[in-house]
Amino acid sequence: MKIDARNKDVAFEVNLIAHRNFIKSVIRTYCNRACTDWIEDLVQDVCIKALMNRSSFDVNKGRFSTWLYTLAKNTKLDFQAKSAVRLTTLGLPESTTQTVMNDFDQLDLKENIARALAKLGAVESELILNRDYMGYSGREVAKKMAIPENQLPVYLHRARLKMRKLLST
Repeated sequence: MKIDARNKDVAFEVNLIAHRNFIKSVIRTYCNRACTDWIEDLVQDVCIKALMNRSSFDVNKGRFSTWLYTLAKNTKLDFQAKSAVRLTTLGLPESTTQTVMNDFDQLDLKENIARALAKLGAVESELILNRDYMGYSGREVAKKMAIPENQLPVYLHRARLKMRKLLST
């Protein structure tokens, strides 16, 4: 039986529909709490991108699920890059990086940070606030807090580790 272009397109679409739950699970893997409302939209975006880029899928190069996995992961990461406010100064890992989708999520983020800072010791929270939030240099923070300048990186590192742990739980 000869497979024409129309039959290839139908087979591709059937295969795509069959992998819809797979796409959803990939996106859910890379999603944090703030983007769970967007999962269905992201699945739809992946399906549209797959249909538009079907010519780039080569059966001889790899499996369909691997191609979809990469497409889903990249779609989620593109979405995150467009709408993310990253807490890079705290050095949070990707899994706990907060994505702010609207004012409510931003408020929730601020509350989580405030709670975590309150759980830290006074010196640790002041270190993080002065260095990461207020943007003071290491020398300025050391002078302001009467900490030896050579010890500041150690104290700051430990404070950030505690903060990271509090925010990831």
